[in-house]
Amino acid sequence: MNTFVGWTPFQGSNIYHNEPAGFPNSEYKMFNKTSDGRASEYFVFSEVHPFSICRPPFGTHPGGTTQGRIYHLPGNYNIQASTFSFGDGHAQPHKWVNCNFNNSIMMEYDGNWHNHDTPFPAHGGAQAIASDLDWLNTHTTYKN
Repeated sequence: MNTFVGWTPFQGSNIYHNEPAGFPNSEYKMFNKTSDGRASEYFVFSEVHPFSICRPPFGTHPGGTTQGRIYHLPGNYNIQASTFSFGDGHAQPHKWVNCNFNNSIMMEYDGNWHNHDTPFPAHGGAQAIASDLDWLNTHTTYKN
């Protein structure tokens, strides 16, 4: 589930990467009902890459596109595409521009899968996946 759509944050004192664990970035819109935004443009559920599964929400770093930071990686069950369901009820696949975006070169046991704040190790660096991260972030939330 998209961290910014109806997610009920963990109410503990655990700090993770300078933010309370489970809390999305407060600089960005948190959607609690479909009337909060354009429901057809923000995803609710997405496929998650099998090596990236670890927490209930699908996390993103909406402001980290230029650095290539990844929280969770979209699923690779459909080769170069991942399927998303949106707030208005429709679902659709999205084909990634960079064929390695959802097919990382990281091995399954690589610790970066669960670091959640690491620049994505793409061929060509952050610039190579910038358009894919931009699509993901644009369909996650927007800045308050």
